[in-house]
Amino acid sequence: MPPVKPKLFFLTTVQESIEGFLKDQIRFLGMNGFDTMMGCAITNESDINKLEQEANSKFYSLPLTRKITPFKDICAIWKTYRLFRKLKPDVVMTYTPKANMIGAIAGFLAGVPLRLTFVVGLPLMNKRGVLRTLLSNIERLNYFFSTNVFPNSFGLKDFIIENISKSSKIRVVGNGATNGVNIDFFSKNNALSMQSQSLRESIKINNNDFVWIFVGRVVGDKGINELVSAFVTFQQKYVKNKLLIVGTFEEELDPLLPETKEAILNHQAILHVGFQKDVRIYYDLSDVLVFPSYREGLPGVVLEAGCMGLPLILSDINGCNEIVINEECGLLVPVRDIDAIYNAMERMYNSEELRNTFSSKSQKNIREKYSENVVWNYMKLELESLLNKRSQ
Repeated sequence: MPPVKPKLFFLTTVQESIEGFLKDQIRFLGMNGFDTMMGCAITNESDINKLEQEANSKFYSLPLTRKITPFKDICAIWKTYRLFRKLKPDVVMTYTPKANMIGAIAGFLAGVPLRLTFVVGLPLMNKRGVLRTLLSNIERLNYFFSTNVFPNSFGLKDFIIENISKSSKIRVVGNGATNGVNIDFFSKNNALSMQSQSLRESIKINNNDFVWIFVGRVVGDKGINELVSAFVTFQQKYVKNKLLIVGTFEEELDPLLPETKEAILNHQAILHVGFQKDVRIYYDLSDVLVFPSYREGLPGVVLEAGCMGLPLILSDINGCNEIVINEECGLLVPVRDIDAIYNAMERMYNSEELRNTFSSKSQKNIREKYSENVVWNYMKLELESLLNKRSQ
């Protein structure tokens, strides 16, 4: 009789998190000794069958919300608890803030032996006053009900220990990163170059235009207000420049300044293309990634862009400053600093040698430390170690 595989349940708040950065890891673990399951709130029901096939895992719908909704959250805890009692997973692995809270509490109540909270970023990092206190206490509650807490960067770990909890539960798996980057998928090739040339023509980017790219949620927390302001001024001096913004607005959660949104929608040199499932073609036609976010764990966008050889301008925050050493393999700028973004853009624009140096060094670093096979194998070893300790 074959040995019984340990059951893993992956929980996120929304479907896009599984589709975007967990489904391949779930499939890998399922092929390497684990019985995997996954759950979250459904945002596109027509894609569930495809997701189950791609992850080779059973999907369960749960009523999670991204906002603070006390009554709905209690309902979500109850339904998640009942599901865990039914499925009896050996390990619950939670990602994103709300899923971390729901999963840790429900898992504790259901008697799940291992409750692993993965911290991929903390909204409280740039909050103040009562809201910061509330979010900090929620994090402490999550960690209390978790058996292990895994920040996805060393800087995030340091922040948690300094500001939230000094628990021995908190540590980083491997080099950090939640899922890593597929270094074969995020590579340039002739077919991709042909597609990107066609895209250039369709969205009216001239061959002699210099293209800056941002990929992510188009919200204030990502530094979009500062980026757009810096670019508008920059483009007045250097006319043959375009800013490509890939991502969606989130008006209810984090609206932009009115003048920022106006510029994104109407400025002749700013191109907003919305959410794209495959961003490689947009990286391929771009010259530099600018990512001035206020807070991150270890940002996947930066790993993807760097893996494809784009020079990087990043904010000097947790995660970003682990991927890039300032002045060695990219440029780091202070948070919320329009002038610093402008100056970094000007340096990059005026020096092809600088861009080439940063590109080759960051690409080498990312491919060696953060490829998904490296990250997945660290996770596999971690799970095996935790399960072995539990069985002793």
